[in-house]
Amino acid sequence: MIIESKNNKLIKEVKSLEKRKNRESLALFIVEGINIVEELIDREYPYKYILYSNKTSKLQGGDRLLSKLKTRENIYEIDDKLMDELSDTLSPQGIIGVCGMENRSILEIKSREDTYIFLDKLQDPGNMGTIIRSADAFGISGIILNEGTVDPYNQKVVRSTMGAIFRVPLYYTSNSKKDLNYLKNKGFKLLSTSLEASNSIEEIDWKNTIITIGNESSGVSDEIYELSDEKIKIEMRGSTESLNAGVAASIIMYESSKK
Repeated sequence: MIIESKNNKLIKEVKSLEKRKNRESLALFIVEGINIVEELIDREYPYKYILYSNKTSKLQGGDRLLSKLKTRENIYEIDDKLMDELSDTLSPQGIIGVCGMENRSILEIKSREDTYIFLDKLQDPGNMGTIIRSADAFGISGIILNEGTVDPYNQKVVRSTMGAIFRVPLYYTSNSKKDLNYLKNKGFKLLSTSLEASNSIEEIDWKNTIITIGNESSGVSDEIYELSDEKIKIEMRGSTESLNAGVAASIIMYESSKK
């Protein structure tokens, strides 16, 4: 049976997940496209249901994915036009997954010579997607997000991570000062980026570190800056004074991965 009605409860739920408040209250988010849905299946990532349309089988990799879904539960076919209305892309591939969020507590972070990224009110979805993808590429242990930071489960962010959203642990804090102090007491060192810093990222010992990336316009907040154990900077040889937050974070993560 093909779902054709906009009033179907699953269709209504998918539409509701376009809003952050609904994603957070339901602890659900949307993934869209053949590659990312196949990855969530292959990784056994928790999902609530998957919707597909006739279009999926006509695209590269579509038949392979549909064959994997045959043995799965909560897989539903919907009308092509209805799928297009649900899609957030210019070229819909006819498949959407609704997944459970795997949000973690700061208390789950242990001191094991790890490196974490702390996002201090980062606002741009593009930067968030870049940072998650780079964190996966360079072996970062996880990303900590405070209140005021852009939603990592925004559809634009999820799409730009190219599946890294499934592979990088995300941790949340509603009290940055308290939780960062907790981690410092566990042996972590808090680093913050600053144009005035004297320490180059090439000189840092990255074991047990938390690297702060600040807001795109105002940088690291005063509260976090004062809490930091070290201020670090990227040495630049040209005339540019600062870098895009996603680019800067990626360079720092690459440097940390070398050591």
